[in-house]
Amino acid sequence: MGDVKAGALGLGIAGLAVLAGRAILSAGRGRHEWKSVTVLAPPERMTIEGVYPGPLALLGDAIEVRLVDAPKGQGTELHARVVKNAAAVQKVRSLSGRSPEDALRSALRDAKALIETGQVMHVDPRPHGIRPATPAGAAIDAADTSMKGKGIL
Repeated sequence: MGDVKAGALGLGIAGLAVLAGRAILSAGRGRHEWKSVTVLAPPERMTIEGVYPGPLALLGDAIEVRLVDAPKGQGTELHARVVKNAAAVQKVRSLSGRSPEDALRSALRDAKALIETGQVMHVDPRPHGIRPATPAGAAIDAADTSMKGKGIL
């Protein structure tokens, strides 16, 4: 009966095996890996008096940061990762309410915006006012909220 349901979804046994394999391979990825953004600014603009912009400063000593000149003189690569210890991971979780990887991606994206433009643009509140509560609107809001740290949407 399970094969019938999988077949109805167009997956079949082979498709389920591929999905399971991907889940196993990706389970260990993402933790403690370097996340990066290229900022269109020289390295000396990455900090103000030795402190990184707000989003990265909030994570403090729970992250490691390194700067590398971008190829062809096109700015600076800003790399960061969560320090490899349980206390740092817990600190990032408690500060952001999200997984450390999601919090770090958001912090890097916001730091890039602050360095390049001086502000972080947000979708909320929506400029057109309050949208009536509809199933489609709720789905869009939920997707927007859950994807903030994923680097997509």
